[in-house]
Amino acid sequence: MAFARQGKRLIDFFLHALLWIITVTHFCFSKKLLLNASFLLIEITKSGKKNSPKQIIIQIDLTG
Repeated sequence: MAFARQGKRLIDFFLHALLWIITVTHFCFSKKLLLNASFLLIEITKSGKKNSPKQIIIQIDLTG
């Protein structure tokens, strides 16, 4: 009976650790995506002052 409890605790610990790893990874990845999107919007705004809207659309399509 004691072995079953220890095994359950061990599984709970691994699940808890796995959830923390997934959460931290998701947070870091989301933060990176948010920063990239912000920089892209800043570049579009800067290029909009120099280029026509048609050129901006072409630039976005080329960069993906």
